[in-house]
Amino acid sequence: MTTKLMYPAVFHSEINGGYSVDFPDLLGCVTEGDTLSEAIDMAEDALGIYLYSLKKDRETYPEPSNPTDIKAEGRFFVVLIEYDEMAYVRMK
Repeated sequence: MTTKLMYPAVFHSEINGGYSVDFPDLLGCVTEGDTLSEAIDMAEDALGIYLYSLKKDRETYPEPSNPTDIKAEGRFFVVLIEYDEMAYVRMK
């Protein structure tokens, strides 16, 4: 099994500033950030926590959606977020 995965995250640019983020393939995996850079960092962390928890519980990872299949209009846009299992485990 590969230790690197990519999951699409939907970013929403908030009118009052900041970004909210959710992962369509990962129920309840949401986060936010005051800047785009912070939101990306937070998305990487949220994805790591979510997938690491699945692995600890011996559950399979959901198949990542094709980002071109995700409709993002208006203030929404899609970003691929990487999960590097080996790097995440070293941080723990």
